[in-house]
Amino acid sequence: MLLLAVAKSLGMRGPPEALPLRTVSQDIQVLHGHTLSFSVSPVANPQTGYEIKGAFTAGRLTLAQHTYPIERLQRKFRLLRGLPIPSLQDAKPSLLIGSDQPHLITPVESVRLGPRGGPAAVHTRLGWTLQGPIRDLGHPIHPTQCLHVSSPLPTDDIYSHVERLWQIDTVPQRHDREVTMSKQDQQAVMMLEAKTVRIEVDGILRYATPLLRHVNMPLLHAPRESVMRMLRSSERHLLKDPTRAEAYKNEMQKLIESGAVREVTQDVTLKEEWFLWRDLRVDEPPRTFEWQVLPFGTTCSPCCATCVLQHHVVTHSQPDDILWFTVKNCFYVDNCLRSVRTPSEAKIMVDQLRDLMASAGFELRQWACNDPSLLSHLPQEARSESLDLWLAQDKSNPL
Repeated sequence: MLLLAVAKSLGMRGPPEALPLRTVSQDIQVLHGHTLSFSVSPVANPQTGYEIKGAFTAGRLTLAQHTYPIERLQRKFRLLRGLPIPSLQDAKPSLLIGSDQPHLITPVESVRLGPRGGPAAVHTRLGWTLQGPIRDLGHPIHPTQCLHVSSPLPTDDIYSHVERLWQIDTVPQRHDREVTMSKQDQQAVMMLEAKTVRIEVDGILRYATPLLRHVNMPLLHAPRESVMRMLRSSERHLLKDPTRAEAYKNEMQKLIESGAVREVTQDVTLKEEWFLWRDLRVDEPPRTFEWQVLPFGTTCSPCCATCVLQHHVVTHSQPDDILWFTVKNCFYVDNCLRSVRTPSEAKIMVDQLRDLMASAGFELRQWACNDPSLLSHLPQEARSESLDLWLAQDKSNPL
């Protein structure tokens, strides 16, 4: 393992890598970093280099400090006298060489062993090193204990229920042991992966997904007459409530003007993406419209949207990227809830996430933050003033 600060100072870069670590409580934590390859040389012979391939580096790695009072050790232990071992005081290692590099850590000559309780001098290809305990140097030796203490927090139960709720509604890439996909779930994932494509609309490459259905379910091809009964029923309900009827007409006009639906002029049987509408003019023949976007009224809409969002971020970012984590773990259908450590990190995350989603035609709006100044650079239509008031600690909930 190589510390990230050293890799950055040397200008070293490598492919991304994920390292799972098992803690004393048997939990698995995944470190996202990179693998690097480089050469190391002994101080006494810098002309000789030894290649290390696949070293791992990440931001959360640390190595303990070490102190070698070599002069005092050489006075006490005769076997250390004359060995070229430098004296170290609170030295912090930068590289940890493991057993996958045996040629660098095994001795090249007989190990020099001292009395029981003393150090051992080992000569490796990289130079001399000391191993073992160091006692009787005037420093009291305190027993070292490693204890694992765990007590559940009051919020753990609530958190587990909320997390479970998100898992149920989030598709589809899950690897938890207690959650397995049914055969229909697997078929749905395969259909989305096989038939989701990108098409250019107004200069933007948007995603087009299929409507999920049972494999053996026939496609809908209905004559207009069979749908007219449903249209007349909807019209009767709307005409009884003029306010609601006007709202429906306005929304339909917005859909037409925005291009979310388009009129179909062919006089053919209706397909599943088509519907009838005549602006509540019951004495006129209805017009046929076709959806150009995925409506959120269908049962499979949350699944399709989640799949597309996750696919887009996976193909346009790295696993250790903040955007990768945000989209994969902090989205609930079309809502996002994310917390970061610093205001600057929050601003960068918002800007990068908006740019990434906009490249696929997704416009992220209703942004709110407990520090509203971080969103002051966003256009007015992208911010949520009411949520800003609610999130601020000195304001009351406006809802």
